[in-house]
Order: sequence, then C-alpha cells, then structure tokens
Amino acid sequence: MESNSKFSKAILIIILLGVTFLLVGSFDSRLANSNGDDHPVVWARYFANPTFWKGDGGFFLAQQFGVATLPNIISTYSVKLNTQLPILLSWIYIIIQNVGIGLAFYFLATLWVKEKWLAASVALLSYSMTPWQLNLAYYPSMIHSPYSGHLVMPFIAFAAYFLLTERTIYVSVFLVIAGLIHPSQTLQFIFLALVFLLISDKTSRRVAHLASLIPPLLASLIIPFVFYRSPLIHCPILSYFRRHY
Repeated sequence: MESNSKFSKAILIIILLGVTFLLVGSFDSRLANSNGDDHPVVWARYFANPTFWKGDGGFFLAQQFGVATLPNIISTYSVKLNTQLPILLSWIYIIIQNVGIGLAFYFLATLWVKEKWLAASVALLSYSMTPWQLNLAYYPSMIHSPYSGHLVMPFIAFAAYFLLTERTIYVSVFLVIAGLIHPSQTLQFIFLALVFLLISDKTSRRVAHLASLIPPLLASLIIPFVFYRSPLIHCPILSYFRRHY
C-alpha cells in the first residue's frame, strides 16, 4: 500500500512538471505578455535601477506591487545580488504553484478516495478544470506565470487538508506562509476556517484550533502594514542595497 502511494504521487508529480513546462512554453514570451506587467521579473528590473526609472508610470506601480507580496519582495531585492536571480525565482514559483496545487488536490482527494491511483486521477482532473479562474477578482488564469494569487493556492489547499485532518500546527504553519504570499486570500480562508471550526469542532478542542488561526492572521497583516505602506523608493532595505551594491 505504501509503495502504491509513493508510485501514484511520483507519477502525479512527473505529469504536473511536464504540464507546467508545456504551459510556460517560452518564458520570455510569457514575460513580454504578462497581464498588466504584473510579474516579479518586471518589478525587479525596475528596482535594479530605481534612479533611472523614477518618474516613470511603471515604476510607480512597481513601488506598490513590488512590495505587495513576499514572492515579489524576494524577487525585487534579489536583483541586487544577481540580475538572473528573479528569473530563477520565477521558475521556482511557477513549479510550486502548479505541482503544489496538484499535490494538494491529491491529498484532499485521499480523504474520500481510498485508492491512491484514483486520488491521483481526481487531482489531475481537478487541475485540468482550472478552478482558480473562478475568483472574486475576475482575474484570468496566470498559472503559467509566477503570480502570488496562484502561488498561495497550494498552501491554502494544504491548510484545508490539515484542518480537516485536525493537524493544528500544520494548519498554522501553512497559513502563516500563505499570509505572507497573498494576505487577502489568506484572510478570506481564515474567515471560512473560523466559521467551519465554530460549526463543526468539538468544544473541548475548539480553543486550541481557533488559537492556531491567530499567527496566520498576524502574518497576513505584516506585508500590508510594514512593506506596502512604505513606497519602495524609501524602503530601508533598498537603502541598504544602495550602500552595499
């Protein structure tokens, strides 16, 4: 049974990796056609030479979106270490958001499907239906490009799995990471998790489970109140890189 589970997951990961590279196709073409320039590499390139771009309309957006999520922050500051790092990081983001959501579908499916190969099939079918296109922002699928709204999905989906299997610590850890990647989506899930726990949880365990949502709630507020409120041009981390690089 254990070997069957590992084999199913291995095949699933291989298929998801293949689909990911097929979806991306040409990275440069995807970059050139990024929706509204919402791409970590774009923000990083603005940040690479902020003095040159100061006053440009795109740089104004970069000051906002470049520090709006943790993946963008990492990519934006990494360009000062190596100009190719944002591209490498973007590939990592793309792989995580595609393979990660497929694996999350698999683990969620195992809650109701005993056969591992069938759970893997359910995961692939769920992935192929692109459910992330049904979103409150009416944002099209950007699963082929690094996008925090998609990158956060595996972490939220795994948090849902751990919530259903009552693994409190894992719920908190995955939601903390999710809160740093995409605060608003994480806050929406925290609300749903709160309602779920109040309705279905046993009274004896309710306090502990509800307490596990406090760290993610605080993590979701770090980016909006620490980074996003300060323009990138005045960010202390930017000042550090100016002095040292």
